[in-house]
Amino acid sequence: MMMPRSPRSLVITMSITIVVLLLGYAYLITFPGHSAMWELPRFHFYVISPTLLALAVSAIAVGWTGIRLRDMSALMLALAILSLNGFFLIHALSTPGFIIADQHHLAGVSSQVAMTTCAVWIYLSTLPSDHSFIRRVSKHRRSIVVGWVTIIVLMNIAALMYPSISNFIPIDLAPLNYLMALLTVFLYLWAAKRYFQQFRLVKFPLHAAIVFGSFMLSVTECFMVTTMMWTLAWWLYHVVLAVSALMLLFGIIAQYRSNLSVTQTFHQANGYPSSEQLRISISSSMQNLIVATETKDEYTAGHNYRVAMYGFQLAQAMNLDSELLRALARGGLIHDVGKIQIPSEILNKPGRLDTDERIVIEQHPLIGYEMCKYIGFMTEELIRPVTITV
Repeated sequence: MMMPRSPRSLVITMSITIVVLLLGYAYLITFPGHSAMWELPRFHFYVISPTLLALAVSAIAVGWTGIRLRDMSALMLALAILSLNGFFLIHALSTPGFIIADQHHLAGVSSQVAMTTCAVWIYLSTLPSDHSFIRRVSKHRRSIVVGWVTIIVLMNIAALMYPSISNFIPIDLAPLNYLMALLTVFLYLWAAKRYFQQFRLVKFPLHAAIVFGSFMLSVTECFMVTTMMWTLAWWLYHVVLAVSALMLLFGIIAQYRSNLSVTQTFHQANGYPSSEQLRISISSSMQNLIVATETKDEYTAGHNYRVAMYGFQLAQAMNLDSELLRALARGGLIHDVGKIQIPSEILNKPGRLDTDERIVIEQHPLIGYEMCKYIGFMTEELIRPVTITV
């Protein structure tokens, strides 16, 4: 699977996919015999349940990777995927005739809870790193992952032991199901809009995956609340759901493919890390952003890696803890990315800068800060620049 690399290709690919899905759905709910029941409870229980469990476990692993990589976007997205698959697991395990004899409302309630909690986490991931909520999540990130996994496991157990409790949560019945669907779709589309804005700027595969996946999940939500159980259209929404979850997971994998974490790099370094070790300690997407910056400003080529390396060495000499060492190194690597938005004629002017040009170029730390606080960096790596006027 290859993520689109440009905003134009992303929009085209996404539009074609959604149109095909909508046409397919329209056919499935109108063709002769569309109301026929394709009851495959054994498949629903024995195939979908393990698939959802595997995706949930993968999300936990991705979340822990996000912690080690100090990437809030990866962490929040992992919590979203975990919510989607963890709560949908109740939907699959509640297939009548296996663990639970009767249907109750459990399948419908759990699927809506899964879609909405996933949407909430994806929406929260759009908040900047300096937002108070993200600061708290960043500070307690390990506890939050462990706590959220525990909540989902306990809710699976409680739902299967006491399925009738779903009768008191009628979010799968009209009109509440339509209100929940509207809220969920709004959160997905809002997140897609924010991530598309970031994708236009940095072109990270993770952002493309979230935009595409959020739109697909919006379509899934619409299919889910308008189909009858066991019909072909109902099975279609399961397929779209699985593809959406895989797309989000793939986005994280594509972001960090073939790269070591900063933690691994520092543990492998004997003494001080080299420029090359720092180079492989970040995602290829971030490397590309740094390369684009240094290509635009040829005078500072290699400067970002040298700043990161020397900053790390100074921090080591000061006996700072490993978390701050990693934060300083990552912060050093990205400290000049704001230059990518400075006009080339100012950035590479051979002569002396005039007053107005100097004002423009001195904005690059603030521009870089505004960019990076939306692409997953933690607050320790993003000390907000202060403008001093004389």
